[in-house]
Order: sequence, then C-alpha cells, then structure tokens
Amino acid sequence: MANTFNFMVSADWHLGATDPKKFHQELIELVEPKIKDIHYFIVAGDIFDTKEQLSSEVVKEFFLILRDLIDMSNYADFRFINGTRTHDAKQLETLEVICKEFA
Repeated sequence: MANTFNFMVSADWHLGATDPKKFHQELIELVEPKIKDIHYFIVAGDIFDTKEQLSSEVVKEFFLILRDLIDMSNYADFRFINGTRTHDAKQLETLEVICKEFA
C-alpha cells in the first residue's frame, strides 16, 4: 500500500495590504477544521505585500499566525515558497534563519 500525505496550500497572503490581524483571524477560522489531519502546510509565495522591517506589526503578526498554525496542526511540516521580488523581497531568507533557531 502506498503512503499517502495530506497537505494544505495557501498563497498570496499579502500581509500589510490589509489588516493583518483580521487576516489572521479569518485564516485560522478557515483552516481550523482540517489542519489537524495534514502532514504538510505549504505557503506558496507572496506572504508580504511589500518589504517589511523585522520590527513591523505586519511581521509580528506573521509570527503569531505561524505560532497558531503550528499549535493547531499537530506539528505538520511547514514549507514556504518565495514569492515575487516586489512582494516578499527575499524576506524568507531572513525568516528562515530565525525559524531554524526555534525548530
């Protein structure tokens, strides 16, 4: 019997284009019913709408979103795909360094 994997894909969050706290709430409500059954959660680019300072409220909310998703997911593997230069501006490279320290 072949192994099966359940995954969830989300993309184009564009945090900062709209209220990130509202997005956080809506995302959690959307994924909560199914996230405990997944093995992989994939965010396919454009997490941010523009280049953000690490100390910005938008980046802080990103980490709160990530914390909540991890807590709800039974610790699925999370994968992030770089978005366009004009949106993510290679910010995932910095976030990867930070996240590895807490893994």
